[in-house]
Amino acid sequence: MKGALEGITVLDISQGWAGPGGTMLLAEQGAEVIKVEPPQGDHGRYIFVDPPIKGEDRGFLAMNRSKRGIVLNLKDEEGKEILYRLFERSDVLVHNFRSGVPERLNIHYEKARAVNPRLIYVSLNAFGKKGPFAGQPAYDLVIQALAGAMHRQFPDGTPMDSGIWVSDCSSAIMLAYAVSLALLARERTGLGQHVEMALFNQTLIMQLPDLVRKEEELGGKKEAPLALLDYFSPYRCQDGKYIMQVALTNEQWKGLCWALELENLREDPRFDTPLKRAQNGKILHQELAAAFQKRPRNEWLEWLKKGDVPHAPVLSRDEVFRHPQTLENEMVVEINHPITGPVKMLGIPFELSETPGAIRGPSPLLGQHTREVLLELGYSEAEIETLGQQGVIGMPANDE
Repeated sequence: MKGALEGITVLDISQGWAGPGGTMLLAEQGAEVIKVEPPQGDHGRYIFVDPPIKGEDRGFLAMNRSKRGIVLNLKDEEGKEILYRLFERSDVLVHNFRSGVPERLNIHYEKARAVNPRLIYVSLNAFGKKGPFAGQPAYDLVIQALAGAMHRQFPDGTPMDSGIWVSDCSSAIMLAYAVSLALLARERTGLGQHVEMALFNQTLIMQLPDLVRKEEELGGKKEAPLALLDYFSPYRCQDGKYIMQVALTNEQWKGLCWALELENLREDPRFDTPLKRAQNGKILHQELAAAFQKRPRNEWLEWLKKGDVPHAPVLSRDEVFRHPQTLENEMVVEINHPITGPVKMLGIPFELSETPGAIRGPSPLLGQHTREVLLELGYSEAEIETLGQQGVIGMPANDE
C-alpha cells in the first residue's frame, strides 16, 4: 500500500539534525528524499555526542534513514546546474544555510521559484531572520538557553538544560507539518511557496502552556516559583529504583493517598486543590518520599494502578529498548547498515490505516546514490565520470 506522500520528491540540502530529521519523517510517509551533501559530507556525520558505531554517528543513522544520498559541490557552477535540474523535478527543497549563503550560491527562493513555481522552498535557521541574534550560528543547547528552556536550576543556581534535544527534534516534527500544509495548499492553488522556520521560534512554542504572562508581571518583582516540581518529581523506592507519579486532579490525589496509605493527607487543607499542592510541594515531597520508601518499585506500580494514579517507572535509555510498552507498540526497529551492521533505533510514532508509512532503508553512505540520481537526470556514464574527476560530484570509492 502506498504511503501518503507517494509521488512527492524532496530535495534535502540541510545538515545536522533538525532539517534531516524533518525530511526523514516525510520519507517514511512515502516521499522520495534525495539528500545532497557537500564533498566533505554533512557535519551531522561527525558530531559524535555519543560514541560512534564503527565510525558512524548515531544521530546521523537515525535522521537520514530512508533517503538516497548524493554529493554535489555547490561552489562549482556545474554542481549548481545539477541542483537546478533537481529543482525542476522536486516538490520540496529544505536547507538550513545561514542567511546570505543561498544568495551567494544563487540557490535562493527567487531562483528556485523561477526554475519551478510549484516548488515548496523551506528555509530553516537558528534564530529567525530578524533580531540581534539573526544570522548567528547555533546548536540545540544555545537555542534552549535563549528560549527560556533552561529555566530549571541545580541547587547552586546553575541553569539546567531540558535533557533532550528539544529544539532539533521538535523542529523536525514541525518542519514535516509545515511541508504537509504547503503541499495541501498547492493542491488548491497549483503554486509552491516559501516556508520560513527558526529553531528559536519552535523552542518557544514547546513551552506554550508555560509562557503566559500579564504585562505587569514582566520585569517586576518575581514571585517565588511554585514548588510543583518538588511534588512531581521521581521518588526513590525501597529497592533503590525510582517511580514517577503525577496525581494532578483531586480524584487522582485521593487515589494516591489511598495507594500510599496516607489517608490523613487526603482532606488536608494544605493539599486539597492542585494549586495548593503545587504551592506546598516541598512539604508534600517529604511526606511522599517517606511513604515510597516502604515498598519496592514493582509493588508500587500495582498499587498506583489500582488507585488510577498516572505513574510510570523511571527507566534508563537502555531500559526503554527492552520495556514491553516500547516493544509491544513496535517502537523499536532494527535497521541493517552496510558499515555498522544491525542497529536498533526508534520506529514510526504513528500509523495511517490506509497509507501506512515504512522505513525504506538505512542512512546512505556519502555519495552512495550520486551515479544513480544523475543517470535519472539524463547524464551519461561518460559525463558522470568526468564530473567525478573534476570534483563536481562525489561517489563512494568503489563506485568511481
